[in-house]
Amino acid sequence: MTDATSGWLKVRRIDPEGGDEWIVRQGERELMRLAPGQAALAIMDVGPVANLVIEVAGHRIPMPGLTVAEGATAVLEVRPLPQSVVQRMLGRPPPLRAEVSEEKARPGRTVTSQFWAGTADSRTVFWDVFAERQFPEPRTDEEQWEQDEIPISLFAELQGEHFIDHDFTEGDFVGNDGPWEARVKPYSWSGHWAETVRARAAAAGHPAPNAFWMVGLDQQPNRKPEAQVRAPRDIEVPGLRMSYLGEITHPA
Repeated sequence: MTDATSGWLKVRRIDPEGGDEWIVRQGERELMRLAPGQAALAIMDVGPVANLVIEVAGHRIPMPGLTVAEGATAVLEVRPLPQSVVQRMLGRPPPLRAEVSEEKARPGRTVTSQFWAGTADSRTVFWDVFAERQFPEPRTDEEQWEQDEIPISLFAELQGEHFIDHDFTEGDFVGNDGPWEARVKPYSWSGHWAETVRARAAAAGHPAPNAFWMVGLDQQPNRKPEAQVRAPRDIEVPGLRMSYLGEITHPA
């Protein structure tokens, strides 16, 4: 990393075994929460990130200190070491390995995402819909084929899709305390979409949303961007009701 001024911190959780929600903290400040397989983005304070820890099942695990150059994104990939199963059996959090890289911002770059927003009864209900499904290690080719036939998440299934690249999704149950813009501030580029999402959600019958989900379009060089969800629709399951709000394009 280079000398720090300001930037973004992106944490990608690579955890095929599932397990507890992880909380990323900078000192006592909570930056983000991560479900299995989730990626999230948070604004860093000016200067280096100090005292970064990941909390797993009440245990705090120190992570490497980071510095991020202005206009760059620090990407922190975190995964359990192989003995994590044994550690969970013993009631201790898995040992973690972190890899850090840096992504430079590109002037004039824009991102387009599909958005859903509405209300959920709890974070658990929310992630029951949006988290990637976890399966035991297949013992036979037949079990592998059966698992491959199941959509990657309940959200994907409800949208008529089999696979959605979760590296390009983000969202959460953000609760009801404080203004909407403050509750979504830790998430990617929220300064560019928060007001639009709130207005569209109100028009769709959600005057006080407490949950959102965004799915980035598949944007490949020299190709027209393609929506990952080809026939987006509203979501209504017990404890969760969210409306599809359309696409939003914003600076990245």
